[in-house]
Amino acid sequence: MNSLRPFPWCSPATAPVVACLALLGCSSQQSGSVTSSNTVASRVTAANDSGLAASEPDAGVAAAIGPSCESSVQTQLAAPARLPTVAEPTAAPVVRACAATARANRQAIDRGLARIPSDDRAAYLQPIARCYAAGTGAWSFEVTSATVQSEGSATPASFRIEVRPVFIDARGSTVRAAATVRMVGGPSPYLGPATQLASANVFDWDGDGVGELYFHEHHSEHEENTAAARRERWWTFTARGGSLREFSPLAARALRVEDVDGDRRPDFVLRSPWVLTGPCGISEVDFDGPTLLAQSLGDGTFSTSNDTALAYVSAQCRQRPSALFEGRNDTPEHIAREHPAFNIGCARFWNISADAITAAAERAYPALDEERARCWPKSESLRLARVDPPEAFRLECASR
Repeated sequence: MNSLRPFPWCSPATAPVVACLALLGCSSQQSGSVTSSNTVASRVTAANDSGLAASEPDAGVAAAIGPSCESSVQTQLAAPARLPTVAEPTAAPVVRACAATARANRQAIDRGLARIPSDDRAAYLQPIARCYAAGTGAWSFEVTSATVQSEGSATPASFRIEVRPVFIDARGSTVRAAATVRMVGGPSPYLGPATQLASANVFDWDGDGVGELYFHEHHSEHEENTAAARRERWWTFTARGGSLREFSPLAARALRVEDVDGDRRPDFVLRSPWVLTGPCGISEVDFDGPTLLAQSLGDGTFSTSNDTALAYVSAQCRQRPSALFEGRNDTPEHIAREHPAFNIGCARFWNISADAITAAAERAYPALDEERARCWPKSESLRLARVDPPEAFRLECASR
């Protein structure tokens, strides 16, 4: 029995799509029982081995089974719901402590950045000079340092502010996190990267009545330099146990925090394992492959492998890629899902092997026009061909 990695629609845990299992040749990991005939399984294996020129299953079988499989996946993803906006605390001890924290932050920034224009300081102060209600308490930030980094007669000043999350309990007592986050800015984007805190909000992921803090460490740079974008991340903090700690390490891999499945709980949309870096434009451009989902389960945990997470990938890769290295008649910077990183990622979910993708690259690159070959380096495509789907997507399939 060979171990294959089928497309996520082929999920033994998804009862409504048992027909998909028969079509693609999956067996249950728990029971090990084969749910398809050797003929179907062998056809799937042959399709994988032949790569991009793979033949599809019987037309009659595909016509009968395909629509039901697709609709089963679609029903797992409800329309996304808008997350509630953050509220201000109302309990008197918490409000007083919040006001004191905001006042101290203003004084620290005004004192440390006195040479920086007040308008520039204000943009950085705004998200950290307020409190965010969290059940019986509230979250805020504390400025630990504010310093001017450089200043000269010909060069305007840049500055750095370091802050750490703090939790204010119902009595007005403050607990501080050990981790600090650095904000960097200056009067002009031409001087380099700017880092700010954005999208701060609170949600009670673990259901203990005290919400967790989450916020975005946002990096921007002139001409949208992707070196800055690669440093972006989300943070989550919890106040359980009398101390502050990072709540979910998955947040560091998130591109977005949003309610993907419509259950009014924030989920993490994770970065793609397949990212092709091409030397296009003024600076390098990253072409992203299919993203993954970490679904909030309501008990403080997240799943990257349940039916909803699988359906999220399925919605992006609905068809087996027929050609990996073709794009629209467009400039490479504007090519969306036709670039190799996306196609290669979907191909791996569709069981196209790394060897088949490598062989396709060897055939395709001599024929690519100069611009695409430059923006999609062959070495990067060959590297991405060897990136496997996450372990959670590796299901047992039968082949003899």
